[in-house]
Amino acid sequence: MVRRSGRSRGCMTCRQRKVKCDEKLPACTQCLQHGQMCPGPIVGMVFIPMQTKAMTSKGVAAAGNDCSHVPDPLSNFRLPPSPPSRAEPFEQMFLSHYIESFDTIRGGYSSLQPGLWFDKLPELLVSSASTPVKYSIRAVGMVFYGILTGDVPIQTEACSWYTKALNSLHCLLEHRTRLIETNTALHTGVVCAPIMMCQFETMAFTSPGAWLQHIEAAAAMLVILGPKNCSHGLAHQMLLSVRLFLVYASMTTNKPHVFASKPWLTIPFENYSKSPIDELVDILLSLPGCLAIGDKVSSEGNQGLGLIRRLRNCALDLLSQLDCWRQRFCAEVIESDGRRRTLLGPSTEERLATSDLVFNTPERRIYRDIYTATFSAIHDAASLITFSLLLLVSPLTDQHKHRIHFHAQSILSSDYFIESSGSPASAHRCLLMEFPLKTVSLWGPLQGQRDYGIRKLQSRDREGKSDSICKLATAAFLENSTVGAQSNEYYANVAAQLHLQQHYAYLPEAL
Repeated sequence: MVRRSGRSRGCMTCRQRKVKCDEKLPACTQCLQHGQMCPGPIVGMVFIPMQTKAMTSKGVAAAGNDCSHVPDPLSNFRLPPSPPSRAEPFEQMFLSHYIESFDTIRGGYSSLQPGLWFDKLPELLVSSASTPVKYSIRAVGMVFYGILTGDVPIQTEACSWYTKALNSLHCLLEHRTRLIETNTALHTGVVCAPIMMCQFETMAFTSPGAWLQHIEAAAAMLVILGPKNCSHGLAHQMLLSVRLFLVYASMTTNKPHVFASKPWLTIPFENYSKSPIDELVDILLSLPGCLAIGDKVSSEGNQGLGLIRRLRNCALDLLSQLDCWRQRFCAEVIESDGRRRTLLGPSTEERLATSDLVFNTPERRIYRDIYTATFSAIHDAASLITFSLLLLVSPLTDQHKHRIHFHAQSILSSDYFIESSGSPASAHRCLLMEFPLKTVSLWGPLQGQRDYGIRKLQSRDREGKSDSICKLATAAFLENSTVGAQSNEYYANVAAQLHLQQHYAYLPEAL
């Protein structure tokens, strides 16, 4: 018999409590209000057996004479199979919320990039032949939605899928050589798994440094594929994401990466023209190598004249590239109230005509959008570090003084603009701002600027707002790297030596 439509289809908890269930998914209102686990309402048709097979009188008599034939009431008892995850029917909804969190940068990015990797996530979730990819995408969508709505059971289940993704990826990588030789396309799709696991860690933070291991694993997979195979399709889009993350990883580990070599800067882009972001990432990938030379100069002093010459040439080349990038892609217009608005465009022809760049103190600088403010801050962070390195090998000039102060203050101005925009902070945007904020907290010329960067990094981990997904993302970057920590991330020892030598004594302490 089929359960009649008039019968209650409410969850088991409400039926046991004999209260009306509103049958909402994934949890009803009654269970949420009482803090109880909701098993979910009854879905679909339920068949109820209305009678059992009766024993005949002959059978009863025989059973009475032979106790061995007495039926055991537990002999036919079977535990019901485990119900499917209640989250699976909603995984596309969870994933859509995650993808929508990129909308704050989509407007500026879409006109500059040939497609974005996260737009393909729904397709990969459904069609991917790789189990780690499916599990990792499902985990990210669920943990994002769970944190966004404060749903602890969904967050817990997301961690379970994350663990399954780790285990399945580990098994797959044990045969990585055979995997690449037999199916390059499959291997390309697998690169998505560690990228999504890195995204998961920036929200859930299950283990210190796990985000770094995941992004390095994704980069290693791309290196095995080679730059030629990363010049088209999904592999190319994955490379664009990994390159930007790898800048953060290289600054954290103080190690240059092979992506900074000429083949990786040219071959993957033979079929595509580089966007402003691609051009900026090219420059940023060279920064750890320049810092490594600065570290040697800092430790050897004037002993290594060859190193001093190398550092000067490297820093001047980086500054030339950074200023060229700003002149090509950034424009500043003066508003009617006297403020300067910064614009970021795809080419010189499309930006507003400006003859020279004016580096005034950006106390109240404004930007076209959050996207522009974020990448302007990243550019300022690289410029701040490079100008500071010049202090190790070049005489201090007024231009150096002004530019160091300008770029440090500009990072603060960008952060102020983003915070005052009123837009909910996405995990991706907060992740992008970690580089400039951490840079100013270590390399800022003024103590007030450094304190500001430290406070902002720490405050993001303590925010209790439901829309502040970045509150957990920041923890991964704060681990062993803030006040009182003995970490050398971002070559903090070189920055500390500059401060001890009082190279910034010329600057006023008041902001």
